[in-house]
Amino acid sequence: MSYPSTTKRIVLASEYQRKILEHLNSLVRFQTIDPKVMHRQHQRYLADQIECKNYLEASLLQLGIRTEIFTTPQSKNNKWIDFCATTGINPNATFYSLYGTTDPKREIKTRLIFTGHYDVVYADRNGWISNPFIATQEGNKIYGRGTSDMKGGIATLLTALEMYKKIIGDFPANIAIDIIIVSLEEIMGQFGAQEIADYLISSNKFPQDSQINLVELESTQSKIVNRRRMAGTYALKLPQLNLSDEFGITDIIHTFRSNGGHTGLFNINNGLQDHSLAYAVQQYFAFFSRSGYFPSCIEAGEEDGKGLIMCIENGIPKITKMGLTANKGKANLMLLAAMRFIYEITAETTWREPAESNIGTSVNPFFFKNGKSSKLEIIFRSFIEQEEVKRFLDEAVNRTNSYMKKFSGNWENIGYGELNLHFNRLAQDENSPLIKSATKVLQTDLNTTPEFFNAFGNSDLQTFYWSLKNAGYNVYAMGFGPEGYNEHAINEYVLFDSLERSTLFNFHLIKRLNFTKTWRG
Repeated sequence: MSYPSTTKRIVLASEYQRKILEHLNSLVRFQTIDPKVMHRQHQRYLADQIECKNYLEASLLQLGIRTEIFTTPQSKNNKWIDFCATTGINPNATFYSLYGTTDPKREIKTRLIFTGHYDVVYADRNGWISNPFIATQEGNKIYGRGTSDMKGGIATLLTALEMYKKIIGDFPANIAIDIIIVSLEEIMGQFGAQEIADYLISSNKFPQDSQINLVELESTQSKIVNRRRMAGTYALKLPQLNLSDEFGITDIIHTFRSNGGHTGLFNINNGLQDHSLAYAVQQYFAFFSRSGYFPSCIEAGEEDGKGLIMCIENGIPKITKMGLTANKGKANLMLLAAMRFIYEITAETTWREPAESNIGTSVNPFFFKNGKSSKLEIIFRSFIEQEEVKRFLDEAVNRTNSYMKKFSGNWENIGYGELNLHFNRLAQDENSPLIKSATKVLQTDLNTTPEFFNAFGNSDLQTFYWSLKNAGYNVYAMGFGPEGYNEHAINEYVLFDSLERSTLFNFHLIKRLNFTKTWRG
């Protein structure tokens, strides 16, 4: 069937340019910050979250899209309680996700699901060219927390839906448009996307033999994302690791700095200067370990005007302060062991990348304090198989124990860490029906050469894809979004012309599928 066209190729009109800015300005103003670093302003975070949720719901209802609000966590189980104890989140807090659909009767078997998240990471106002919670346009750049990750993408979807209603009319009758916008994505989806995915499946929101096509709205540099790395955590068992809150009077203190940013951008094969904690550890073993000094205290995070705060999991610590002492106490030896393990998996890395990887492996260490107890956790992202990751990390534990025996004849070996996989690897063929349709939109409707992109981070797209696939649905997935930079860092921004491009992409994808009775790409 030929693709019918009611108009010539659309150039985004000024009214829709204004709509993009209107939505983006409104969304950025809501300080929907990752709750792990907002516990000191807990009520402010919840108020802004509710206002943002209300704004999104109202925007969809105005278009005739039926909405439903889903609260998380559904279960205040031990995993949630332990997580809150470690991060400072109020365990009684409620967080809101939104589901919208053009098919409330659940009858249509071809589904086009757009996914996104409205929570953002912490923004220290120091160093920003403007208030991070006011979208500020300078030429083609729009600065603000979340402009790229990922309120910009949400703004393009809202605008595209408005365009469709005004230019085409009713939403398609032969495909269902579903929208899922979640909170808690920045804590790796374990309490946000997974719970809403389970809910949508258990409540039979989609006919069982549906073809589901997932499109994520996160910034992808205006390229098609068809691959994402698997990601997980490795919690190392370090008894008696009691991280001191204060440096000793006689400590020699060294400070290391980096630019921060999203941990997915940190490639261990490109040097350690971009990760202040990994670099501090490397420098210790390169210059200080032979001098008879032991680590007494180490703090890694970023400053918020009141001192150093613990860095979030998905953010590279901007500042690491390391204290050194001549005292070889048990606590100092355990901290030394923790640092040696970090050294073994970063400075002495032996990762072997598979052929499809063009962004390498990210390995990011974090210290967590909970009262008097502390732990070292490693967040990794890689195309390497899970078993190989576990083997690599366990071997690093063995090398750490061998190193520590030089300092203590009765050193008790630390055990292997617990490996928890948060995201399974996602790999979609370029000839899948969804990606072929997206390619046609770019080539035919936007007159653009399609490019493919291996995303550096992880996303709820992986959670939704594998949950739906494991439930028996026929699922295809991809990401496409605007061009943005400095995610999880100061001066995050998105390019305005890429917001226009993403709006047109979303509009034409819906339009193209609407005029295809049987979607075969």
